[in-house]
Amino acid sequence: MNKSPISTPVQNNLAGSLWVLFGGFFLVLMGTTAKSIHDDISLWQIILVRQLVLLLFLIPLFRREGRHSFRTEVLSLHLLRVFFAAIALIGGLYAVRHLSLADATVIGFSKVMFATLAAWLFFGESVGIRRFLATSVGFLGVIVVVNPNGDAFNSFGLIAIIGAAGAGVVVNVIRQLTQRESTERVILYQASLIGLLVLPLALADWLWSSPMQWLLMILVGVFSLGSQRCNITGYRLGETSFVVPMDYFRLFPAGLIGFYFFAESPNWHTLIGAMLIIGASLYTTWREVQLRKTSEVAT
Repeated sequence: MNKSPISTPVQNNLAGSLWVLFGGFFLVLMGTTAKSIHDDISLWQIILVRQLVLLLFLIPLFRREGRHSFRTEVLSLHLLRVFFAAIALIGGLYAVRHLSLADATVIGFSKVMFATLAAWLFFGESVGIRRFLATSVGFLGVIVVVNPNGDAFNSFGLIAIIGAAGAGVVVNVIRQLTQRESTERVILYQASLIGLLVLPLALADWLWSSPMQWLLMILVGVFSLGSQRCNITGYRLGETSFVVPMDYFRLFPAGLIGFYFFAESPNWHTLIGAMLIIGASLYTTWREVQLRKTSEVAT
């Protein structure tokens, strides 16, 4: 029997990396689209339309399971995920609307450090000295980006950091949820409950804008869904240590789009902070994979 010159694990890693690259590009497009929406349209309205778009793509689930679509044995995990996902979503969208795309993207990378901190504080995970030091370096990178003399040192930068912290907690909750729930149901709870949370806020400040603005809001939802699907597929196909670095490549299109379409120029604070955050994140991810392999061998 002829063997393929490329082994299956390598093929899976390459495929997974491509999926994560596409996922990152969709995320940049989502941020670009949200940043292009007129300032008169509230953040709550954008989020509500986004959630409705996500629900539309879940119609096959409703047709298949009907009223049992929300059936779950881990409701508390779903509610925990929704709470912190709301913080992450609001913080992330708020950041891209008011900060440069590069700054918002770099601060968003710090979710890996917050995930490590949350795993230690709330989920009882042991964090060794090397991971602790790497996490500290990552937080130092955040401080460099949000510098006292820079544009990001304001409420917008702080909200972006809070959003990244929420995303870090979500990473830990998702790890537990996906072991017991389908991807569709995880998205269903997020889309519906966050939609209900922002509904009164969106209606209170509703604006019937131009067809182009409505198209942009719909595209925020479409690109969000595309990013989620691509990343989930990528992380299922490839090894974590191989595919995680691919996500950091979205800093390049974010910087280019910010420069050409929004006249944004990343400063040296952003570049140095990005190197610190990305370096710390890569080490933290690699270290976590090594610890998991050691645990698997021991068992």
